[in-house]
Amino acid sequence: MSNPKLEVLTPQNSQLIVIDHQPQMAFGVQSIDRQTLKNNVVALAKAAKVFNVPTTITTVETLGFSGYAYPELLDVFPDKPVLERTSMNSWDDQKVRDALKANKRNKVIVAGLWTEVCTTPSRCRRCSRAGTRSTWSPTPPAARRRRPRSIRCSA
Repeated sequence: MSNPKLEVLTPQNSQLIVIDHQPQMAFGVQSIDRQTLKNNVVALAKAAKVFNVPTTITTVETLGFSGYAYPELLDVFPDKPVLERTSMNSWDDQKVRDALKANKRNKVIVAGLWTEVCTTPSRCRRCSRAGTRSTWSPTPPAARRRRPRSIRCSA
């Protein structure tokens, strides 16, 4: 019997969540050119669309500070609702948890603007509840030298 935790990602078993790809939030990014960052997330969204990978887009404090999600990103999914949050930890938001659960896919590809703020807290909370391990390397090579490439999330 195969272990579902060891399955490779496929379009049939995975989903994508795009977290906080907003103009004002990107001003602090120094590890990659901001235009390249935007191009990368739009390319990822386009690939998800081509392969029919369910995608959730979430933003924080759109009107108060961060601005709307990149228009180029929204153009990829013109009819998809953007889930607005008030908490930096997207996993704390019930709408986000419900959206991911509704997709009925346990493998979640996380594309957050800031590793320390957008992805790590959410992923650790989700992994600890599921008792799974999560490994990632979302940052450019220069930034990877300063950070571990993986994190073990456990219950």
